[in-house]
Amino acid sequence: MARSEGIIIIGGGTQGARTIEHEYQSFLRIDGRTCVEIVLDEVTRTQNSFPIYLWGPEKTLQDVLAPIIAREKDRREIHIVPERSSPIESLLFTYSAASQGNARLSSDEWSVPRALASQPGPGRLAFYLPSDVPLVSRNEVDFLLKNAEPGYDLLMGWSLRTGFEAVLQALQHEQTNIDMSRTKFNFSRFDVNGQLEEARFNNTYCGRPLLIAPDLYVFIQMLYKYRNLINKEHRRGKVRKKLDLANFSGLLRAFGRYVSSRRTASGTRVFVYGYRILNTYFHSLGLEGKNFRLIKALVRALGRIDKRPSRAYIDKDFAENNVQKLTGNRIGMYFSDMIGPLLDIDTPYEYEFVKANYGRLRDKIDAYYATCGMRRLPWPSVAVRQAVSNARGNGTKI
Repeated sequence: MARSEGIIIIGGGTQGARTIEHEYQSFLRIDGRTCVEIVLDEVTRTQNSFPIYLWGPEKTLQDVLAPIIAREKDRREIHIVPERSSPIESLLFTYSAASQGNARLSSDEWSVPRALASQPGPGRLAFYLPSDVPLVSRNEVDFLLKNAEPGYDLLMGWSLRTGFEAVLQALQHEQTNIDMSRTKFNFSRFDVNGQLEEARFNNTYCGRPLLIAPDLYVFIQMLYKYRNLINKEHRRGKVRKKLDLANFSGLLRAFGRYVSSRRTASGTRVFVYGYRILNTYFHSLGLEGKNFRLIKALVRALGRIDKRPSRAYIDKDFAENNVQKLTGNRIGMYFSDMIGPLLDIDTPYEYEFVKANYGRLRDKIDAYYATCGMRRLPWPSVAVRQAVSNARGNGTKI
């Protein structure tokens, strides 16, 4: 990969973003700086010369990031692109603008998929991360760029629970605990080449963004819109999970329309591919129909169509293959033990925890890497597995 081939994109927008303490995630202050400042500063120190593109409120970003932009003016390109109506549209719009050298693409609703579809060849390698991950490090970004598999249109970063637990256990030894019921740090169960692992999407993407057909673009937009399926209520010290019926029904309608649109390309079996991916999606959210009647009924119906036994784990290869059949694109799951990007800020509790323990969390993450290294699956040897086991201490679950 030539050094000039890639671009780095950072999401710093407000459209579709959460507010915490009346401030958008990108502009929350930790250790005297905003999250977007921390992330951009780390990315500018990575071992490449890729230009950096940020989307978001232009004037605010220009003001907040002015010192970093001035510092880097002779070393690295930094561009600020106006945000669009959602993070999905902003990401693809920014990628198109970076590829075409035009940050002022047409503003109509189909400008992004048209621009992507008109690109000759696979496009430039892009690395994307949001700005609500203040614990991400330059070494982690370098690691993913170095190990990305170019055969995929897009790689989604997933981090194993191993390092996450080791870091939190190290904090527990210093009398710092975390209430997981008040976070969104949920892990899914995967079968990766015969190994059973727990992992969580770590907010990073790497690849050459898809040549998106209009129907897939619309579906991705709808998937993001209806992504919050479960609401948590705290009552008398107990956490109660409740299904958001409006988002659930909206997701199913959008999914049904998209699957129907793929019949010509994939034949009648597109429904089976679609149902399998929907079932996998429920697994990845940890729903599996156990506590929600509608999801339980739907999972049973999917099982009859799928004719495969229900699994406690998601088969990585099976999921990737069916996504390719359903979308026409190679979307891979990239498993590693990166820790920093896992600790994103989605709730007030997460913000307070990260803010109060920012320095200690960075130290514990660095100590974990110093002991175990930074690796991706498949694991290289039994010796490495033993080193990880030792780092976890007594193996107490958090």
